Amino acid sequence: MRKDAKDISISEPKDRAADQIKFIGIGGGNGKTTMAKMIQALFIKSGLNVGLISHYEITAGYERMEEGSSFMDCEKFWLCVNRMAAKGIDIILIEFNFLYIDPKILDQIELDAVLYASIDLKYEKMLANFSKYIALQKKILDRLRQNGTMIIGSDDENNVCLLKGNGNHFIITYGFSPRATVTASSMNVSPMLEFYCCIQRGLTTRKQTDVEPMEFPIRMNLLGKHNVYNALGAVAVCLLYGISIEKIMAGFKAFKGPRRRLAQIYDQEYQIVDDIAQNASGLDCVFETIQSIDYKDLHILIGIGKEKSGQNHLFYVDSFCNGLRMLHCTHLITTCHVDFSNREEKIVKEQINIFHRNLEKNNIRFIYKESLQEAIQTFLAFARQGDLLLILGEEISDAGRLVKEALIERR
Repeated sequence: MRKDAKDISISEPKDRAADQIKFIGIGGGNGKTTMAKMIQALFIKSGLNVGLISHYEITAGYERMEEGSSFMDCEKFWLCVNRMAAKGIDIILIEFNFLYIDPKILDQIELDAVLYASIDLKYEKMLANFSKYIALQKKILDRLRQNGTMIIGSDDENNVCLLKGNGNHFIITYGFSPRATVTASSMNVSPMLEFYCCIQRGLTTRKQTDVEPMEFPIRMNLLGKHNVYNALGAVAVCLLYGISIEKIMAGFKAFKGPRRRLAQIYDQEYQIVDDIAQNASGLDCVFETIQSIDYKDLHILIGIGKEKSGQNHLFYVDSFCNGLRMLHCTHLITTCHVDFSNREEKIVKEQINIFHRNLEKNNIRFIYKESLQEAIQTFLAFARQGDLLLILGEEISDAGRLVKEALIERR
């Protein structure tokens, strides 16, 4: 529920309809965007009036109100909430990526449920601001209403730190652990994700109906075992809000996934896989998934130079080099962030140099092209029938489309 207007330093007048909205918070590490999009799609499929606030996009039902990525402060947040309330939205999913959303927003809302994506601390533990990271994650949980529900992965021992001092909430666990409330069996990850979703313990929905232990098949046109994990978290949320098994199964079958999240954008004489690869953990998921795909030769085009902190950039480079050791990459093409400002130029060039020095240190051969156009032309020159073309990096968001169009013209 929103606080009184006098407690919020914004110019937007209070919309009474906003008081009736239920907020579902999505926190944690990798997987937040995909989980949010899964839940949104399944809620809409079931006729629920749901909105989404994330760094990826802001939507009310099927209507995209605006692209994401710009920082959301409290004023913008309540403007969006009021606009959604006016459109009849009564549930809003909030992806808490604190690079894009002001933590102060948490002080002004109460969460009906909290879903934690994978709290993978493989890299975060090494960061200087690790304690701040954990504090922000715990702050999300602190805003869970009395008798609210926490949905959390059972595979990660690090999640225990989030549970301390929060014994009053109902907890649903999900994951691959046999102890999880919602788990998976009989997984097949190629070419389409198929698995049985197993509800191992009964739970009570928001409508006060009981969900008995059961299992049912799920099929998704997505890549990667990590998306099974994401789906299990989404299933737990959907069951909590009373969505039927039939609607869940149909919703996943139709789900296409967020843009540039291991997206298989072409699969004919060539395969093209496009991923934003925005951090080291994301790269790990990409390389693990590529191992399950059949192809002749692998060619990688990666954009580098997007401004990251020095430590994050080193983790990213190390993850990339480690990933290439697992795969036989026939050709690696690197290119830079094509639209950096003069202010960023020095930082970007230094990050490119660090990236290339580490490739050389690991005896990884590469071809560097400064412009995206040159990089794509070189990339395509190596492509042969049956090959896999892997496109990575926030910096080259249009590369997948351009490569696909060029290959179609070549046919």
